[in-house]
Amino acid sequence: MSNANAQILVQAKEITKSFGAKKLYASSSFSILEGEKLCLYGPNGSGKSSLFRILSGEYEIDSGEISWRSGTNYSYLKQNLETDFTSSLNDYVTQREPELNPWEIKKIAKGLGLLEEHFSKKITELSGGYRMRFFLSIELAREPDLLLLDEPTNHLDLESVLFLENYLEEYKKSFILISHDRELIFKVCDQSLVIDDNELIKFPDKLEKYFEFAESMEEQKQRENAKVLQKKKHLEDFIKRFGAKATKAKQAKSKQKQIDRLADIHSKKISYFPKVPIPEATTTGKNILESKSSGLSYPGKEVLQEFELQIFRSQKIAILGENGVGKTTLLKYLAGVLKDNSGDSPRYYKNCEPAYFAQHLEDELEPDKTLFEQVSKKCSVDISDQEIADTLGHLGFSDLDWQKKIAVLSGGEKMRVVLAWVLLKKSAFLLLDEPTNHLDFQTVEALAEALKETNSCVVFVSHDRSFVNKVAKNIFEITEKKLQIYPGNYQDYVAQKRLQKPSKTETSTSSVNKTKASNEKFNYKEEKKKLEKDKRALQQKTESLEQEMEKLEQEILELNELLSKDSQLANKENIELLNKKGSLKQEKENQYFQALENLEKTEKLICDLIN
Repeated sequence: MSNANAQILVQAKEITKSFGAKKLYASSSFSILEGEKLCLYGPNGSGKSSLFRILSGEYEIDSGEISWRSGTNYSYLKQNLETDFTSSLNDYVTQREPELNPWEIKKIAKGLGLLEEHFSKKITELSGGYRMRFFLSIELAREPDLLLLDEPTNHLDLESVLFLENYLEEYKKSFILISHDRELIFKVCDQSLVIDDNELIKFPDKLEKYFEFAESMEEQKQRENAKVLQKKKHLEDFIKRFGAKATKAKQAKSKQKQIDRLADIHSKKISYFPKVPIPEATTTGKNILESKSSGLSYPGKEVLQEFELQIFRSQKIAILGENGVGKTTLLKYLAGVLKDNSGDSPRYYKNCEPAYFAQHLEDELEPDKTLFEQVSKKCSVDISDQEIADTLGHLGFSDLDWQKKIAVLSGGEKMRVVLAWVLLKKSAFLLLDEPTNHLDFQTVEALAEALKETNSCVVFVSHDRSFVNKVAKNIFEITEKKLQIYPGNYQDYVAQKRLQKPSKTETSTSSVNKTKASNEKFNYKEEKKKLEKDKRALQQKTESLEQEMEKLEQEILELNELLSKDSQLANKENIELLNKKGSLKQEKENQYFQALENLEKTEKLICDLIN
C-alpha cells in the first residue's frame, strides 16, 4: 500500500463521461499515488478501458479535470494491439524504442515465452498471443511511474501468467490492472478502483475486502429499508382506521406527512457473480467421442504423436501445456475442423456433434446483422427469444445493445456474441478455446459455475488458473508431442507433477532419514520425548490462535455494524482500522493453518517413530 509521504501521480476531479445516452461516470474523483498497485474493477461495458483512454489522452472527458504531476511518465498496454510496422521485432525495438535496452526487453520477453528466434520474425507473422507478449515486454521494460495494463494475460499460458504475477509483485512503482484473472488481481493488487453505478470509487484495500465491505453495507441498507417499510405500514394502518373520523383527521394528516418524509434508503446491490444460463443439452448415451489417431501435423511440423482417447458424457476436461505445443490443434481435431495424419476424424456418437468456440469464428459474423439476429440465426432452432435475451444479458449486453450491428462491435464484444451462440446450441459436446478472454472476472466466475453444472461434456483450453481449477475434473496435458491423460482434477494434476520432480525438502528429508538410519547413537526415548513436547506446544498454539481469531471476528462484525449504521463514520481512518483487523485476522488464520500442518507432521513423525 502507499505510504504517507507518497506523491500524487495523477488526480481526477469531478469527471463525467458519456457516450450518447450511455453514462459511464458522473462527477467522480480519485487520485493515484506513488507505489500504489490497483485493480480497476467493473462489469463489462462499465468503462474500464475507456478510463485508460481518458488517462492516456485518447478520450476527452465531458466535464471535470485530469491533472498529472509534472514529469510523471506512464505506459499503456492496450487490449487490442495494432501496428502498421511490417519489419522484424528486432527492427521495431531498434527503430521505435531506441531509448530502451533491447536485452532488458528480451529478458522480460523470455519469461513471457517469447524466444530469441521470434525477434527475427515480422510482427505481422506473430499470432495475437505472441504479439501481446512482445508489446507487454516493451511496456514492462520502460518501468514507468504508472503502468496501465488492459487484460495483459489474454493469450498467455499458465507459465507466462505466473511470470507476470511475480513481476508485478516485485514492481516498485504504480500500476492499474484490468484483468478477468481473479487470482492475479487478488495476488498483486493491494488497492481497488471500482466502477459502481456510474461512480468511480477508490477503496484502500484488496478487491475481496471491497466486496465484503460493500456486501455488509448493502445488508445494513436492506435492514434499514425493512424498518422503514414496517414504519410506513404502521402509519398507513392508522390512516386507514382513523382517516375518515373527524376527531382523528388532523392526526391522520400528520401521519401522511410522516410517510412522505420516509424515503427508501438507496440500495444498489452489485451483481458480483451473475448466472450464465446454459440450456440443457440434447440427450446422449454414455460415450461422446473416441479416437485412435495417427497423430497431428502441419506441413513440415509434427505437433502430436499417435494417441488414443475416449470422452464421456458430462466430463469436464482441460487441455494444458506450454504455448505452441498444440492445445488449439487438438481442439480443432476434436471439433472435426482438422484431420489427423491419416486423414481421419474422431468418431462421434449419436447426438454428440460438437459446438466449437474459437477465435477464428469471429470471421463468420455477418456485419449487417444485429447482435440479436446473429445469435438467433446461429443457435439451436428451439431456443426462445427469452433464452437468447437472458444469455446476452449475462454476458454483458444490455437490451440497448441487442439492435447494434455486428459491424460496430469491438473485438471483445464480437467474441462474446460467438460464445453466446455456442452456449445456446444445446450441444452435448462443448469445445472452448480460451472462452474467458474478453470477459470480466465476475462473468468468468459465473461461466465457470455454469460449465461445472451443465450436463454437456466440456473440453477447453484456458490460461486462467481459477477457471481451470473450478471447471476441470480431468486433465489432458500435451508435452514433448505426447498426450498424457490425468484422471483427477487440476489440483491432483499439480500434485502429480510435483511428485515427478522431488522437492528440495523431500531430498533433505530423505537425507536426514538415511543419516538417522546409519546413526548408531540415535536415542529413541529422547527423540519421542522431544516430539511429544513439540506436539503439546503446537496444540496450545492452535487453541490460542482460535481464541484470537474469534475475538477479531467479533470486533470486525461490531465495526461493520457501526459503519453501516452511520455512513459518516465510513471514513478512511475507520475503513483502514477495519482493514487492519481483517489483515490481522488473515495473518492469524495463516498462522493457525501453519500450526495445524506442523501439528499433523509432528503426529506423523511420532507415529513413524513408534512403528
